[in-house]
Amino acid sequence: MVIEGGCVTIAMYCLIQFYVQLKDDLAEHNPLLKVAAIKLVIFLSFWQTILISFLTSSGAIKPSQRFQGPDLRIGIPSLLLCIEMAIFSVFHLFAFPWQVYDIRRSAIVASESVPGYLPDPKTAYLGGPLGSKALLDAFNPWDLVKAIGRGFRWFAVGRRNREQDVSYQAYKISRPLNPDASDID
Repeated sequence: MVIEGGCVTIAMYCLIQFYVQLKDDLAEHNPLLKVAAIKLVIFLSFWQTILISFLTSSGAIKPSQRFQGPDLRIGIPSLLLCIEMAIFSVFHLFAFPWQVYDIRRSAIVASESVPGYLPDPKTAYLGGPLGSKALLDAFNPWDLVKAIGRGFRWFAVGRRNREQDVSYQAYKISRPLNPDASDID
């Protein structure tokens, strides 16, 4: 439990550092809401398990005829986790809205929606049959290797110099996620 507690604490510290350093860059995506949605699930489930384990081992919660030791140590945290996940699922709907990924709701498509209009291939889903191309691209291991290398470089060189990295230069010249009518070619 001590090692697990230390790992969770270090992970939370690193995530807070990540948020603090990139909150301005990610402001349009509500990073605090997203971080809270994920970390509250992990932190709450971890600490309630620790608390219930402490209460059962100290004798504050005692087994009875109806509830035995395993029911208290495993059953109560599992029941609480099920209830909490129902609540967090609603929270995740607000933290991670699906509407931003719907091409039909984008500014480009809205400006081109006239009778008889044929969709521009740039604004159509290009994921292949059943999203197979998109899935293969999402699980590209080379992206992971590059991101890990960039992370170690940023760790060694420092956050202040990260914007000189090639990946940032590509981001600055790319189109924004929410283009306005002036971005239409």
